Amino acid sequence: LQFSITFSAPVTGFTLADVTRTASAGSPTFALTGSGASYTLSASGMTEPTTIGVSVAADRASTAAGSRNLASGAPVSATFTTPPTVSSVSPDTGSTAGGDSVTISGNYFTGATGVTFGGTAATAVTVVNATTITATTPAGSSGPVSVVVTTPFGSNAANTLFAYRDNQTISFTDPADRVFVLNDSVPLAATATSGLAVTFTSATPLVCSVSGSTATVLTGGICTINADQAGNTAFSAAPQVQQSFVISPAAQTISFTDPADIAAFVPNQPVSLVATATSGLAVSFTSATPLVCSVSGATATVLAGGTCSINADQAGNASYAAAPQVSQSFAIAPASQSISFTDPADRAFVA
Repeated sequence: LQFSITFSAPVTGFTLADVTRTASAGSPTFALTGSGASYTLSASGMTEPTTIGVSVAADRASTAAGSRNLASGAPVSATFTTPPTVSSVSPDTGSTAGGDSVTISGNYFTGATGVTFGGTAATAVTVVNATTITATTPAGSSGPVSVVVTTPFGSNAANTLFAYRDNQTISFTDPADRVFVLNDSVPLAATATSGLAVTFTSATPLVCSVSGSTATVLTGGICTINADQAGNTAFSAAPQVQQSFVISPAAQTISFTDPADIAAFVPNQPVSLVATATSGLAVSFTSATPLVCSVSGATATVLAGGTCSINADQAGNASYAAAPQVSQSFAIAPASQSISFTDPADRAFVA
C-alpha cells in the first residue's frame, strides 16, 4: 500500500517519524520517500488483511519562510487484502483413502473458510496463524492434485503440491530353517501388490548378509530379513515385512592321534597331543588319570607309570554343536632298576 502526502509548498525536516501510522493487524514495515512538497509513504510486509491509517500532526515540517504545517485532519485509511498463497504441503504425499494429517504453509491465511484437495474439502481444518494451516486430507484418486485455500478475499492459484498414492503391501515367503553351512546361499522371495520390486536387507548382519535377493549364512543363530518397497509417484511405501529362519549348529567330530606307548617311565617326560575338529575349532585336552599324567595345553606330562588317559573335547559355538568326546590312552611301562649294596668288611669275633 502507498499513501501520498502533499504540502502546499516545499518543506524541510519531514521524516517517517513525523507520520502517525496505525495497523489493525500484523506489523507492517513503513518507508517514506520524496522531498519538497510531495512524499510517498509505503507499507509492506503484511501477511493478513490489515487496515492502515495515516495522518500528519501539526508543526511537523516547515517551509523556507518558516511556516509550519497544519494537521492533516482525520487519518486516511486503506485496507490491504489479497488472496492466500500456498507454498508447500507437508507431507506432500498421502493415501488415496485420505485421513492423512498435513501442514499447509503460505501467506494470508487469516480468516480461511476452507481447504480443498483436488476439489474435495479437507476436514479438521485449523488456521494456526496467517502462514500455517493444518488439515486432514479427504479421499482422492492416485496422482497430483491442487491444494486450494479459500479466504474472504479469494483463493490461491492452482498447483500440484500434493499427490495421492495408492497403498501397497508385501507378501514375503518365510525361508526354511537349516543347519549351519558357512556361506550357504538362501534365496529370498517377496512380491508387492503394486508389482514394484521388493528390496531385502539383513536385520542381523552378524548372522547373515544380503545381496540382491539372496541371503548368505555367516554363523549359526536366527537370521532376520527385512523386505521393503519404497513406493513411487503412484504408490506409497509399503509397510516393512520381516521373516526369520533358524540356523541350527552343525555337528562336528574330533580326530585324536593316539600317543605312542612309553617303554620306560621317565619322570616329567612331555608327550605331544594332536587332535583336530571337523569344524576347524580348537580342541582342548584334559587328563582322565591325573595321578599318572597331567595336561597343559597340548602337552601331557608323565607323573608315574601306568596308563595315561587323555580326553579331547570341542565345546562348539553358535555354528557348531559340541563334539562327542574322544579319549586316547597310552601305557607308561615301569623303568628298570638295580640295587647297589656295599659289602661289609670281614672282622674277628668279639664276644
